[in-house]
Amino acid sequence: MVRGAAAGRRPTGVAFTAWDHGTKHGRLALLGVLSYGTPLMARLLLVWFGFATLTWTLAGAAALIIGGATLAMTGRRTSARPQSA
Repeated sequence: MVRGAAAGRRPTGVAFTAWDHGTKHGRLALLGVLSYGTPLMARLLLVWFGFATLTWTLAGAAALIIGGATLAMTGRRTSARPQSA
């Protein structure tokens, strides 16, 4: 059992625990937005530190991700209850 506890302290275990907590107790729309934004942030950090170049493809992808995030966070919420006729 010690081996399993040690695995939970690694980055993947921490990420899984955070994801599990977020899906059970957090705002799912925000969690989805953050999950799509993470690769974009990683790429922008690579550009910032000089390990990648900023291209129009990256700028277009960033615009689409930010647009989708804005739509997801400001979109109309629907009720889970069926409407009576």
